[in-house]
Amino acid sequence: MHRSLILAAVLILALACVLSPLGAATPTAPPPPTALPSQPPPPPAATDTLVPAGAPTAIPGWLTYTNAFLGYQFDYPPDAVITAEGVTGYPTEELPAGMTPDQFFAQLEATYPDQLCVDVQLPIGFLTIGAPQERGGKYSTPCGVSGIGAYTIVNKTETVTIAGQAYSAGGMEIYDPQQNNVFKAEIYYLKLGDDTRFNYGGDWLQSGRTHDDYLPYRDILVRMIGSFRPLAP
Repeated sequence: MHRSLILAAVLILALACVLSPLGAATPTAPPPPTALPSQPPPPPAATDTLVPAGAPTAIPGWLTYTNAFLGYQFDYPPDAVITAEGVTGYPTEELPAGMTPDQFFAQLEATYPDQLCVDVQLPIGFLTIGAPQERGGKYSTPCGVSGIGAYTIVNKTETVTIAGQAYSAGGMEIYDPQQNNVFKAEIYYLKLGDDTRFNYGGDWLQSGRTHDDYLPYRDILVRMIGSFRPLAP
């Protein structure tokens, strides 16, 4: 992707999609408005690391995505659409002396394949998996949701199990004050100990669906994350 598209390409990525499992029940009354952040809070820190022990087997009937560069796999349903992206930019302070921006960008593209940011789209819901910052992630940003707009936010947490280990995912329920604070979307963030980053959720209202329509896809999202595993040595 050219540098001129770096900052604009992904701002609409997540809320144009939609989400999947674990369940967040629709509240009977809209929550009181809270401060509206210009962009979502960072994912909670994690100290655990992903280990092969307890890694799940492939889910019957699903396909398997393999990221050879970063050394992981996960399963996904046949109707999911997967795209992957490589270098989209770089921190300006990293430009080497004597090298033009185009030269440095070309060097990064030759170093990192188009596997740094993996995006999975469901009919309602999305999942993105971002590379650790020091393994190319800082050259492929934003990877996932980068902003949410002027909505009422309720912060949430949930537990996700990956390779037999429990991880805490931080997220938010999103309510639209322009529509009587209707519950319209949710977004969650999760970071493993090796700095692999997950971003998942969905906006059912944008696609003309309901929260109940979204729940089966949410379950699929959680199952995809749970199938994440390191490649066998």
